[in-house]
Amino acid sequence: MPFRRLQFYIEYKAHLTRLEVVYVDVKHTSSLCPTCGGKLAPKEHRILKCECGFEADRIGI
Repeated sequence: MPFRRLQFYIEYKAHLTRLEVVYVDVKHTSSLCPTCGGKLAPKEHRILKCECGFEADRIGI
C-alpha cells in the first residue's frame, strides 16, 4: 500500500473517532527508545538496548 494512502486511512479513521493526528519529525527516530525516548545502544549483533530496560531487534524498531 502506498504510504500516502495509509496516511489517508489513518487520518480518516481518526477523524471519525474525533482523535487528533500528530505528525512527528522522523529525524533520529530509529536511534531513540520508543518507551522512554533515550538513546539506543548496540548490545549484540542485531539487538539494541536502552537504559530503561527496553531491548529489541534493530529491524523491528
